[in-house]
Amino acid sequence: MKYYILSLVVLVSMTACNGQGSVKEQAKKTEQAIKDAPRPGAEPASEAGWTMTANVNGKAWKATSVMPPAAAGVMIGYVGEGSYLMMYSFEKRYAKVGKTAKLGDGYSVDFWVKNGSNYSGYTGLMEITALNGEWAEGKFSFTAKGLTVTDGFYRVKLK
Repeated sequence: MKYYILSLVVLVSMTACNGQGSVKEQAKKTEQAIKDAPRPGAEPASEAGWTMTANVNGKAWKATSVMPPAAAGVMIGYVGEGSYLMMYSFEKRYAKVGKTAKLGDGYSVDFWVKNGSNYSGYTGLMEITALNGEWAEGKFSFTAKGLTVTDGFYRVKLK
């Protein structure tokens, strides 16, 4: 009988320890999901909907959510709480395919990385490449001291 009770206690203890590992893994997954969740007012990024991508200093950058221009007056692509890319957005009434804006020359642009460098003196270009109803697609690139953003692409609903 003692052997049976001792075996049962060992089995329950081992199961409980395995459960702790699962709980910790689940907590990490939940924490990451919260960090990657869209900010209030932002739309989740997707291949066919809201999107913003670029190469930042040669590395792929892809927004996990995008703040609509109607909400912020500018386009903002977020990667969780780790970074954001913000730039000017054309108003719907002035949007035309081929229209360009010189970023940093009266048209806002900013790239921020949590615990990273602060950049200033941006220069670059953005262009509308397609319009489909309320949706606009375009490309962008810009530089600042220590920062090169190339092959930028966005798709947003215009305000």
